[in-house]
Amino acid sequence: VWIHEDNNFIHVVQVLGLKHLINVTRYEFDDQHRLLAAYHVQSMDFINNRWLLHHVVKTSFLKDQTTSQTIPLATWNLTLTPNLLNVGLIEPEAMSLPKLALYSHYLVKNRLQANIFRLAFWQRVFQPFATLVMILLAVPFVFTAPRATTMGRRVLMAIMIGFIFYILNAFVGQFSVVFQFPPVIAALVPTLIFAMVGYGLMLQVKNR
Repeated sequence: VWIHEDNNFIHVVQVLGLKHLINVTRYEFDDQHRLLAAYHVQSMDFINNRWLLHHVVKTSFLKDQTTSQTIPLATWNLTLTPNLLNVGLIEPEAMSLPKLALYSHYLVKNRLQANIFRLAFWQRVFQPFATLVMILLAVPFVFTAPRATTMGRRVLMAIMIGFIFYILNAFVGQFSVVFQFPPVIAALVPTLIFAMVGYGLMLQVKNR
């Protein structure tokens, strides 16, 4: 697992039970991206809301030389917690809404790519509205006069509209991840477009 936090890059070789990490390397940089120090930790445990380190070897990179020291025990006050570590190992689609919000905030705070998680969050928020829009789209086909079109044709048109809605929703979402425009817009625009389509179809049925 690779973790980026502030000016630190942390590599964890093995995660056991989320609260016990084995063979951890931390690279510490300054604001000008110069390497200040490297830490190698044999193991670390999350105890009392902080990470307790066992057998730390710290290498400091000075202007003209490097120095090394061994520290039997030390602590790191990282914002990374076992809960965040657990969330980071799960696909966005499998996360709950609070976990998506928590992990998205963590990624944004550490200047990491968060659009895919923010998109999943907003799609989950607007999902009830999208369901209502799909019901709105179905109503005109149910109340169309039987003589106006056959049942098979109405079913086919309804399936096509639903399929187009699904494809457009997926396409706009991935488009927002690639081109970095706000995920809330990507999650809302397809639903608004089909809400207007459903309203137009309702007006057509009403005027017949």
